Amino acid sequence: HDSFVKSVEKLGGPDKATPKGILKLMNVDNMTIYHVKSHLQKFRLSTKIPDRGESSMSKNATSEAYQGGPSSLGRNKPSKLEEALQKQMEMQRKLQEQFESQKQLQLSIEAHGKYLQALLSRQD
Repeated sequence: HDSFVKSVEKLGGPDKATPKGILKLMNVDNMTIYHVKSHLQKFRLSTKIPDRGESSMSKNATSEAYQGGPSSLGRNKPSKLEEALQKQMEMQRKLQEQFESQKQLQLSIEAHGKYLQALLSRQD
C-alpha cells in the first residue's frame, strides 16, 4: 500500500495518476493493471469523501477510510456510490479471473494441438 501511495504522489496525486503510470513506478511482479485500477478507484473515492466538518481530509483519515477502518469517516452505511463502486470492483476481479482462466485454457488447447500434430507426424 505504501508503494502505491508513493507512486500516486509522484504522479501528481490521485486525480492525475494513471493506472499504467502507477504500475510502472511500483514495478511489482504479478500485479495487473486491473488490480491497480481497482485500487486507484477506491483510493480516489476515499480522498473525495469529506471528513466531519473538515474541508480536506488528513492523511490518517484518508488512509483509515481507504482501508475500511472502523470509523469509515463516521459513517456506518456505505453510500450508493460506494456500493456501486464495490460491485464494479468485484465484477472487474471476476472478469480478470475469467480472463486468466481463458488464457490458461487457450495455452492448454495449443499445447494439446502441438502434441497431436507431433503424434500425427510420427505416424507418417
